[in-house]
Amino acid sequence: MSDIVVSTRGAVAAPCREAAETGRLILGEGGDAFEAAVAMAATLAVVAPHLSSLAADAVWTFREPHGAIGVIEARGLAGRRATPAFFHTRGHGAVPARGPLSAFVAPGSVEGWRAALELSVGRLPRHVLFADALRHAREGFAVSGDLARALALGLPRLPEDEGFQAAFLIDKAAPAGGATLRPPRLADALEHLARAGFRDLYDGDLSRELSADLERLGVPLAREDLKRVDARPRAALVARIKRGAAFDAELSTPALIALLERLTLRRDDDAAFVHAAAEAAKRVEALRREAEADDRPREAASARLEPDALDAAAGALDRTRATPLTLPALTLGGAGWIGVVDAEGRAASVTHSLLSPFGAGVVSASTGVLLANRGAAFALEGDEPLGPGAAACDPLSAPLMAMLDGRVAVFGAGDRPPLAATALAVRRLGFERELGGALAAPRIALCRGPDGDALLALEEGFDGEVADRLDRMGHRVAVESAGFAAPAALIREASGRIEAGADPRGEGVALGV
Repeated sequence: MSDIVVSTRGAVAAPCREAAETGRLILGEGGDAFEAAVAMAATLAVVAPHLSSLAADAVWTFREPHGAIGVIEARGLAGRRATPAFFHTRGHGAVPARGPLSAFVAPGSVEGWRAALELSVGRLPRHVLFADALRHAREGFAVSGDLARALALGLPRLPEDEGFQAAFLIDKAAPAGGATLRPPRLADALEHLARAGFRDLYDGDLSRELSADLERLGVPLAREDLKRVDARPRAALVARIKRGAAFDAELSTPALIALLERLTLRRDDDAAFVHAAAEAAKRVEALRREAEADDRPREAASARLEPDALDAAAGALDRTRATPLTLPALTLGGAGWIGVVDAEGRAASVTHSLLSPFGAGVVSASTGVLLANRGAAFALEGDEPLGPGAAACDPLSAPLMAMLDGRVAVFGAGDRPPLAATALAVRRLGFERELGGALAAPRIALCRGPDGDALLALEEGFDGEVADRLDRMGHRVAVESAGFAAPAALIREASGRIEAGADPRGEGVALGV
């Protein structure tokens, strides 16, 4: 059972203790949710390079004290030299999955920090927000079990890059859990950002140094591309549900929550629940792809979240048979979620993503910045091929926020499709389970099978009959003991009471102030 923290002064959740401790410290110093989330993100970029970096992209869902909910899409565009011809002339029929040529999407995360702090009423200076991240980078941090496993598994797939080896390996080998890593060049970059401001990564000295490294590496991403990065708050997409609403920057999690509510499930641990969650996730993925292919994707997504459209989608779901879904071949999982709720009701639910663990596997030697491989999500051929300045075409793992009966709730896990966070939200808010029990309940996931078709993974803990029934319904079922996303949640009641918890099977941590 997860340890649940309760507070009226604020709470945080993160995939590692260091980032959670940073958030608690900032709230304790009088910072608000936006300041705490930025500080946590900086720490995460240091101690969890398999999940985030200064070159990541990010999506924020946020709530202000007066109740307004919005999103910040801190996502970069493809470099204007990154065209199909650029890759074809170099002998590539597809964008490489790793290495410098996968790193041509401009980093958005740090620009998102700037946009978030413009919403803040706090007055903590940047050097205070970055104090923990700088300490970990200068003095060293202990390698977590998750990071050690990710390095051991990922090294055979990563390019041999001297900058990466210097920052994250010891004697060119993956360090064991508990070993100490010190990325000094990254510490210099953070210190410079604290002094010069976040835009320096895009149009200042850091931008110049990073651009020079990208040029040496052959990455088709120029300084002019960095200058174009711009993140601004805007309205969230919303799906209305019976006692409130679910919000996000894209339609996946709100639609999934709304569909599951419409199916009027009786239990959250039987085959009917698992089948409904899997089929709803498949349908939502189809809706997302339809919206992305539209000339006006945001308007198309909003239309698919209208009550009539959701009613129709729920009615079309087959309650007895599995439907096919082909998942992308990319190695996903390089995403980290953080959540914050403060005493005044501000909330931030944020996902940072490299696309794959450790992104491109390449570090800028001058800045210490680990490059993301978000370019690997682009296709060179097809209906939506890569073009100059194209927007990153893969959705980030959704940072879900819900308003229900006066409660503010944030959930996250970093998985895609977002079944872990959604199942947790349904169990806690729909079935009114205690948060500890909802977090400890057995998990499900849609994974890519050897042929690309979706494989329905069940965590050990479901009744044995569940897998048999799902198999008879046409699902390709695998019962697993590891590899599932570990969700976390923070819920603020109308009274001001905040409860927070993290999945006990992961290394995530929830802390109260």
